[in-house]
Amino acid sequence: MNIFMLIVLITCGFATVCLTTEVSKKYSAELKTLPEEGNYKASGTEYKKSGMEPLFDFARSFIRTSLPGELPLDFINSTISGELNFGGIWSQVQKNFLGFVVAIFVGVLFFVLFPIVGCCFCCCRCYGKCGSKSNHEFAGKASCHRLILSSALLIFATFSLVGNICTYVSNERMTTGLEEINSNAVNNLDDINTFLNLTEEQVIVLGHMNLNITWNAVISQMDISNLTDTLSDYITEKLAGSALAAMKPHIQKAQNVFAEVENAIAAFKTTTVLCNLCRSLDSGLTLISNLKTNFDGFTEEKMSKQIAEGIKTEVNSSLKNSPNMNDMKLKVDQLFKDMYGKVNDVVVMIKKFRQETQSGFDVDSLKRTVTYYSDQVLKYNKYRSIAGSVLSAILTLVISLLILGVIFGFFGNTSSSLPTNRGCVSHTGSRMLMASVVFIFIFSPLLMLLTTLSFAIGAPLQRYVCQGLDGPNYDALKVVDNLFILPGLGTKAKLLDIVRSCKEGKTAYVAFQLENSTIIPGFNMTEIKEKLESNKREINTDLNHTLNITMNTSRIAPTSQLKALDNLKDSITNVNVGTLTSSLNSLITAHGLPQATINPLIEALNHLDGLKNDIPNWKSSLFSSIQSAQTQLSSIAIVSNFTQDVFGIVDQYVSFAFDVLENKLGKCTPLWNMYNSLLIVSVCKYTIDAFNGFWFSMGWCLFFFMPGIILAVKLEKHFRRMNSVGPLDDSHSSEPVMEMKHNA
Repeated sequence: MNIFMLIVLITCGFATVCLTTEVSKKYSAELKTLPEEGNYKASGTEYKKSGMEPLFDFARSFIRTSLPGELPLDFINSTISGELNFGGIWSQVQKNFLGFVVAIFVGVLFFVLFPIVGCCFCCCRCYGKCGSKSNHEFAGKASCHRLILSSALLIFATFSLVGNICTYVSNERMTTGLEEINSNAVNNLDDINTFLNLTEEQVIVLGHMNLNITWNAVISQMDISNLTDTLSDYITEKLAGSALAAMKPHIQKAQNVFAEVENAIAAFKTTTVLCNLCRSLDSGLTLISNLKTNFDGFTEEKMSKQIAEGIKTEVNSSLKNSPNMNDMKLKVDQLFKDMYGKVNDVVVMIKKFRQETQSGFDVDSLKRTVTYYSDQVLKYNKYRSIAGSVLSAILTLVISLLILGVIFGFFGNTSSSLPTNRGCVSHTGSRMLMASVVFIFIFSPLLMLLTTLSFAIGAPLQRYVCQGLDGPNYDALKVVDNLFILPGLGTKAKLLDIVRSCKEGKTAYVAFQLENSTIIPGFNMTEIKEKLESNKREINTDLNHTLNITMNTSRIAPTSQLKALDNLKDSITNVNVGTLTSSLNSLITAHGLPQATINPLIEALNHLDGLKNDIPNWKSSLFSSIQSAQTQLSSIAIVSNFTQDVFGIVDQYVSFAFDVLENKLGKCTPLWNMYNSLLIVSVCKYTIDAFNGFWFSMGWCLFFFMPGIILAVKLEKHFRRMNSVGPLDDSHSSEPVMEMKHNA
């Protein structure tokens, strides 16, 4: 169980306040997933009812009737605290245990009185009473009486036979329960080994691999070269991007105008006549084509790249000249070294614990030991099984004599036969009935004594131990929690909470409530969290300060973009659109061509000429946007967002670590499997239920033996050959009474 206690230590390396801020993929690390939970053998332990549940339900119902109260938690708690209220205790005892005491009293009374009753019955028979007379009055209703008595006795014997069969099955099931204990114990030992190896693998992934991945990712971000790229991209995306976005529709408009002009010129040159005429316009059209070529270099992507390169140059220069960058990198590196050291101590501790655990008790050797003792138990269980079989055989003997006696007596005689003329088969049936009565008187006290003792043991075990160990209330675990405190945990974890949590598949960190564990003296997780958070704040503050200086000294240089706009405007101005239009109109008029031939080109040229008036506005807008972005560069919020994104890598790891601790690392399922498979299934459901089913079945048989005695004695004289017979009824001749020697 110590492995569950140690798992909490892994939090030392992850202990920092977990942020809920979502970390973008750009500022995240690809953490490895933990190995999945092992395939535990004991998880498949199932209770096979094998059709015996009705018997066990009957036994539990009888036990609940005799012990109606739940486990007396108040009485136990008051006993522990020394605040006993005897008046209240006596009333509670009467209420909860009166039926149990009465049942035991009845059993003891039966054990004492039944032999006396048997002796009295024997004496009564010896004096010719209690159905031992050898003469019998022959009446016409004798056949009816014989039929009724035979039917009733067969019914009671059949009920007894059902109970007798259950004794055999329960006796065998107790052996099955002991065998289940052996197999389940071996499976749980294998599961412990699986759990130790799996937990070590999970801790290595979480504490070594993923921490190293996070460490390398953060240190990589703190490198000046990478930090320059990251910060430049961040500025471009968050700030300069807005200025470029504002230019996008203007650039698109200019591209559309140049495309329109280009298409119009191409269409103008398609006609041979026009093509010959356009030679006089070559200089103007070539100038327009050059404008298009120059403008192709003025795109949003190229502007973005130019601005980003400018920002990167400025940021890189500022960071290199910052005296705090190396100090911050060393602080971050030291922070992770401290985290790694603490986590590594835990990993080493868990490895050492696993090695000591596996070397301290060799699983194979322990399995052999368990198997050896189990074999020894099964060896001596053979005698218990034999004893149970003997008791069952006694019941079988009595029931067989009852049933065979009825069959022999009923079918070995006819309604017209005189009592003195009954055959050997009928007479044998009567002797079987009397033999069954004798065996009942001989063995019933012993059987009742064993039944009473077994009831006195099995009923409280079932009611207060097995039902207390099983859900949903787990009352027995509440008693343990009140009596004892789990040693070595340093927490307030209750056994009841642990069992319930492990049943639900929760981790040891949650089940044992190890967040504030004091397993190691002087090791306080709260202090560790505070220290790590303090270091993080300090580094965060220094990084903010350095980046603020960087932002204030960095400049978004739009000079090349503004100059490109000026050049574009000058180039368009150099194109005399008015002169070109007049020349086109003159050519069309001189050659008698339709005006529609040049209208698309003239319209496109007018659109191009209109760009001259738009470009100054675009230039002003771009300059204002970049100036606004420059102002925001010194904003503390912007810097804080960036540093938060970078430290989001750490927060991502912390979130992952706590999620793993609470949901994946070291699930205490093997502990529940051990509790369930050994205590609940093997001991309670197989062994205790079978034990209670055995004594209940014996008591069931004894209960139906009592009316069986009376019916057997009454029926026996209807099957026995008599020495003489009394007056006959009208259906027989009126012969004198016959006498013959009774061979009984």
